[in-house]
Amino acid sequence: AAAAFAEDLGLVPQLSAMDLASPAHYYLADLDRDKVASLERSRGEFAYRSASPLRPLLEIYRGFVAGRSYRGRVLPRFFLPDGWLITPLRTLSWLAPCPELSVLAVDWARAEPRAGGPSPGLGAAADLAVAGNVRGARRIALAQTLTAGQADDGSWGVTESTALVGERNAVACSAVGDFAAAGTRRIAVLYGALHMRGIGELLEANLGLEYAGRDALRVFSQPLAPPTVRAAAAKAALPALYVVVGTADWMALVGAVEASVASGSYDAWLFAGLYIARRVLLYYALARCIEWGSSLFPEADNASD
Repeated sequence: AAAAFAEDLGLVPQLSAMDLASPAHYYLADLDRDKVASLERSRGEFAYRSASPLRPLLEIYRGFVAGRSYRGRVLPRFFLPDGWLITPLRTLSWLAPCPELSVLAVDWARAEPRAGGPSPGLGAAADLAVAGNVRGARRIALAQTLTAGQADDGSWGVTESTALVGERNAVACSAVGDFAAAGTRRIAVLYGALHMRGIGELLEANLGLEYAGRDALRVFSQPLAPPTVRAAAAKAALPALYVVVGTADWMALVGAVEASVASGSYDAWLFAGLYIARRVLLYYALARCIEWGSSLFPEADNASD
């Protein structure tokens, strides 16, 4: 599946391009699935692995009730916690037109540290899509998905403190320390984006390393679409079109529920459930287009150009 997906985007899977058969160059520093599951059970954590059939249900619950940034507060000086007021209102708002937009705004306001705005990749993907370059738009969307996969306060409960991320980070950093103590001077840690921030912090705290800068390795590039009046007009119309379609969806729900109640059937619950599921999935997709955390490259935050 990974090979077919990569080929469809004109890319090559990482495992197909790397020679992992050479033990002289690679060392596996990780926990196996059973060990992670055992740690999660001992710590009372939810088994949030991609193979778990309950993962989609947990994501829908967090999107529906708790939210992405459920630990933050909109009113930090208010005497009551935000959850007492915002969580019930947030839950009820899913029956309103385009609820994902208002809910996303609340989660943005609750983010700690403060979140940024929409990702630049969102506009770039829209430009390519308007220009008819669907593959290019999908490549930008893939890059956005990868860079958005960082562990932070809003990563759906998967933070550096969990066994799935934190314990595996500790094992990787321990292996780095062992090789460094043995005299190895050049060590590269290959891991997913969800682990990047935590591993960096552990390398600094436990091994005394200091961040010295970045040497970017270009995985793939995507030429951007040239700016045109058509693209600018389309992007300007997209938000209004989104709201119109969302409102029509809500009006269809109201009509279906009214007809169901009038006929005495229980289809209203099905219609409402399907509507909420659609909007939660849209919320989940839009949330990945927001720059929630800080930059992956600290020196870029202080750059003057």
